[in-house]
Amino acid sequence: ALDRGEVSFGVFQFIAPFVQVGVTDRISMGGGTPLLFGIDDWNRPFWITPKVQVVRADRAQAAVGLLHVFDADGDHGGIAYGVGTIGDNDNAFTGGAGLAYADDERGWVVMGGAEGRLTSNMKVMTENYVWKGGDGILSAGVRFLGERLSADLALAVPVGVGDFIAFPVVNFVYVF
Repeated sequence: ALDRGEVSFGVFQFIAPFVQVGVTDRISMGGGTPLLFGIDDWNRPFWITPKVQVVRADRAQAAVGLLHVFDADGDHGGIAYGVGTIGDNDNAFTGGAGLAYADDERGWVVMGGAEGRLTSNMKVMTENYVWKGGDGILSAGVRFLGERLSADLALAVPVGVGDFIAFPVVNFVYVF
């Protein structure tokens, strides 16, 4: 969780910037919008990401949160989730589950991830999702760590789409 007054700014895949602000030491609020999205900017999607940390211990953390996406036409959907991490800054396992929703549709999402330190400024990581119907995404890569900047470089493979495809994942996050 972000501490009170701490701000993180990131970009997912070079086109989806986001910001998250520590409102208190356990509550954060954030949001974002894609840099590129069709020609009609009036229907641009936005998302908000409130999160509350419910457990903060030496080797365990847990939070509940929401990723809610909406646009000017009133379309909306998202994921209400709970997530927990066991481990330390060097090696950790994260698991979570959520309820995805859009209009009258509902479905579950399960997440599992892990990270392990290779050097003082590099970790190996994996982050994997499975949702209703058994489809999902498997990913693995490396995270480069600076004092305030981290960068992820990974490959992701969709599961349940038929043909095997892999695509690069690039993320940057700066905390100030």
